[in-house]
Amino acid sequence: MATSLTRIFYKSDKVLTLPTSLCKLHLKVLGVPLVIAFNWLVLALAANSLSLKVFSNKWVVSIFSGILIACYDFFIEPVAINLDYWKWDNVVVPIQNYI
Repeated sequence: MATSLTRIFYKSDKVLTLPTSLCKLHLKVLGVPLVIAFNWLVLALAANSLSLKVFSNKWVVSIFSGILIACYDFFIEPVAINLDYWKWDNVVVPIQNYI
């Protein structure tokens, strides 16, 4: 079964392509489904909560939380591509995705 795709310009000139069925299911702001934004909010809160259990310095907590989220994104990106949630124009996920 073929899946129709919607192209979204994301972080400079890189293109992220989402299945049209996924795009139609959600309210979007600036081309991003709110469910994805809400997911990142929950992940940020979870990473911050975990970091606070390990570190007491607010700067270390912030840096460690950011590293945790970037690592999560690094490992989940290929899974999302394999599940046809989206795909990138290039075979490799651009570094701008993690910044």
